[in-house]
Amino acid sequence: KYPLSFLYWINKSGSIKVIKESKIPHWAIFKPAWMMDNFLSDKASLIVPLLKEGVIETSIKPETKLDLICAYDQAKFVRDAFENIQKYDKQAIPLASAKMTTKEIGEVLSKVLNKNIKAIYTEPELLEKKKGFFKPLVDSYDWNNYEGYKVDLEKVKEKGIDMLSFEDFCKLYIDRFDIL
Repeated sequence: KYPLSFLYWINKSGSIKVIKESKIPHWAIFKPAWMMDNFLSDKASLIVPLLKEGVIETSIKPETKLDLICAYDQAKFVRDAFENIQKYDKQAIPLASAKMTTKEIGEVLSKVLNKNIKAIYTEPELLEKKKGFFKPLVDSYDWNNYEGYKVDLEKVKEKGIDMLSFEDFCKLYIDRFDIL
């Protein structure tokens, strides 16, 4: 189903296996979910190509909840792991701070940026034919519909790291959005 993105997941899985089977005495693997940072101007043009025009068009189904995390929070986990390796030692930890649909994401962006942002679902085959939507990107959207990151938010919260909500993330980085 995902031929072009298949190698990405195989390589990622292989890297994790190498670390787990190594003789490294202490290690932690952080597995961040969909990055909130994907909506910022420097990445949005590649990940959500129509966001500049106020549209989140994807093949992520309206009912699919994306697990979200931001780079800032990911860095907090990495720092904490260096300071408290026993909390993380020999664990692969999926990271997210929120679960949201694309519609909910659009609503938060609309509120914070005072713009009208709408979420549109388009079938993968149709989306691939549109300018800016290359197959691996559409495959990654579609992957969320069937597999997704499946982050247990309660388990993540048990680590005691204060994380940003998507709304707080948007407010913190408000000057880094490029939406007409």
